[in-house]
Amino acid sequence: MFLIIILYFILALTFVFAKNAVLICSPVFFIGVRMTIAGFLLLLPEIIRNKKLLPCCVKRSDVFLFVLVTFFHIYIPFLGEFWALQYVDALKVNFLFALTPFFAIILESIFYQKIPSLQKIIGTLIGFVALFLILHIHGNHETWSFSQFFSLTFPEFILLTVVMSGTLAWFYIKKLTAKDFSIATINGLSMFVGGILSLITAFLFENIVIKNQLEFFKQLALLILFSNIIFYNLYGKLLQYYSISFLTVCGFLVPFFGMVIESILRQQLPNSWYYGAFFALVIGLLLVAREEKQ
Repeated sequence: MFLIIILYFILALTFVFAKNAVLICSPVFFIGVRMTIAGFLLLLPEIIRNKKLLPCCVKRSDVFLFVLVTFFHIYIPFLGEFWALQYVDALKVNFLFALTPFFAIILESIFYQKIPSLQKIIGTLIGFVALFLILHIHGNHETWSFSQFFSLTFPEFILLTVVMSGTLAWFYIKKLTAKDFSIATINGLSMFVGGILSLITAFLFENIVIKNQLEFFKQLALLILFSNIIFYNLYGKLLQYYSISFLTVCGFLVPFFGMVIESILRQQLPNSWYYGAFFALVIGLLLVAREEKQ
């Protein structure tokens, strides 16, 4: 259980690193550099072990699945997240990503034509109550307004698209793992190719700026180490001992740690709406997980 706590504390911390990164560097360029390096580091053990470049080991029939994972798992989510982080605070992004299990239930019912149970539906609806609470937050002090409660900014819309894209990617990742591809191989290849595509996008459409080179390399190293290497590998390791449903429920620790980190960094308590959103997330996730166990 201690490792699970560490896992989600690391994930919460990466949102802070990501926010710092977009303040000192063009977001698309940063993603391109980060993913290319991280992907290569993950693929390196495979290249050394097989003594040949990994893409040569991928069958033609599996190429399309890798393309889908590259776009939905890396290219769209990370570019969207880092662009939106220029306009949305890290804690809100943290909370929106905690909605992943609820989007997964919706997509599961579409992919497998599986009607969710009443308990899952109720849990998902409570999760979306949390979504409305999160979207209401635009500052540290708010007065309640019905019209403002249902407002959605464009960066928030992009973040919701990012969460949906990342959730969708896991269905394709599951298909690749069923074909005996390791998580390290899937992530490494999709990160490397996604990183190259991001660099091409940056050079074509972005005005590349690095305001502070030392800070750039610092945030780059922190994100590669904590997110791409430690988090992904630790999550894969924990899946050998815990069920996916249990790890999903433990995901409520991410917004909890996000609020703690926010309080420490800003030396003030987060907006009170976050507490309501956190409570709704926990209740919704518990209902979903209880149904999974049954």
